[in-house]
Amino acid sequence: MMKRWLLLCFLILLAQPVSAQDGGTARFSTNVGAPLVGEPIELTLTATIPAGTIIISWPEFPTEWQPFEVQNVGELSIGATEYRQNLTVILWIPGEYQTPETTITYQLAENAEAQTLVVEPVFFSVPSVLDSQDTALRPFKAQISLPYISPLVIAAGAFGVVIAAFFAFRRLRSLRAVVLKRTVEEDGLGAAARAALAELRRIASRGLPPEQLYAEAADCLRGYVHDEMNVAARDMTTAELMESLHLPDVLQRELQRILEQADLVKFARYQPSGETAQKYLDVVGKWVRTADQKETA
Repeated sequence: MMKRWLLLCFLILLAQPVSAQDGGTARFSTNVGAPLVGEPIELTLTATIPAGTIIISWPEFPTEWQPFEVQNVGELSIGATEYRQNLTVILWIPGEYQTPETTITYQLAENAEAQTLVVEPVFFSVPSVLDSQDTALRPFKAQISLPYISPLVIAAGAFGVVIAAFFAFRRLRSLRAVVLKRTVEEDGLGAAARAALAELRRIASRGLPPEQLYAEAADCLRGYVHDEMNVAARDMTTAELMESLHLPDVLQRELQRILEQADLVKFARYQPSGETAQKYLDVVGKWVRTADQKETA
């Protein structure tokens, strides 16, 4: 019976906060006992020391306060007999931990001898996120679910790409041939004719409405007549221009017909189609080539 009583007294003494000659107590407390890896832990250091005590040294908490990483150290709050300071710490590895040995040194006013107070630690158990019963291997990243595509669909798509590339190549060769032919045809033309043909190509590339395309093509033609034949074609009506020119009959009649078509669109509000407008551009260009060849012959 006596042995049990002595054992009980010994356990009660162990459970009491550590103190220095019964002069004070100090302990760590926390809001969580089993934090997750990387979860911020709020620690509070509380020390109760008799009034009139002089603190000689207070614990310092570096960033690497093993095994903890200290994220934040709060201001020390000083009361009549209680000192309090808050910390934010993190544990990065699963396991069992306790706060490192921490001491406070102080001196009682009536006693010249310094006293050391050991702070009662607090314990943590950081669980592992791994399940020891689960032995299945998993990739570092989650697998991406891709839709199934039939090989026939892939083959058909590849065949379509090849066909499209073939026709694109033929189209490119055709356009190149047209450009080379046009270059050869324009090599023997005068400067005014080449400038007029270049302007017609620019007009064709702008995607203009048919009515505007007629008007700009006719203006381009009048500009050529003005520059090549020294006639103020831009300032004359079609009838006045015909009276001022003395071209071969075929050229004169064709020029009159071309300009009257433009007048019909401009003044009579005739609505041509896009295809008709493109043909009109070709007719104007053909007339410029023919006229220039006649002039230089």
